[in-house]
Amino acid sequence: MTINIAIVGGNVAADPEYKDMPNGDPVVNFTVATSYKKKDGERVPTYHRCVSYNSGIINYMRKARVGKGTPLVICGERTTRSYDKDGVKHYLHELQIPNYGGKIWVINPRNGQMDSVGDNHGQESQENISGQGQREYGGSNSSGQSRGASSGHYDEEVTF
Repeated sequence: MTINIAIVGGNVAADPEYKDMPNGDPVVNFTVATSYKKKDGERVPTYHRCVSYNSGIINYMRKARVGKGTPLVICGERTTRSYDKDGVKHYLHELQIPNYGGKIWVINPRNGQMDSVGDNHGQESQENISGQGQREYGGSNSSGQSRGASSGHYDEEVTF
């Protein structure tokens, strides 16, 4: 058995790029910046390319107005893809937020609350970093009806 899970928390480095695939499915590409502090105190940034084909996550990001500087936590899979350019093979490493098992949390910097969207199998949580309540969206409920990330419908009680 193998597991490919990556969790990245940081700020969006540039405004997300929303596109449609040739078959009409939506896709979003964005970069999340993280950093670490060296012994001499210098902060060194690392940029993580992220991609999602999950229409629920894409709609949520648009509704939450995710843009440059927005703090996020992402749970996804590390992937590598290649492409040829001028006869030279290039490799691209990405954090992919899949349709099943992927999740994104948008953090409200004013109160520390997190709103998330992704595959949570119909479970809702009221926890967050500061203990004041987190709202999760996505998955399906016990009657088998889609909700959240699967259908693109969200609760109107977004806290920011």
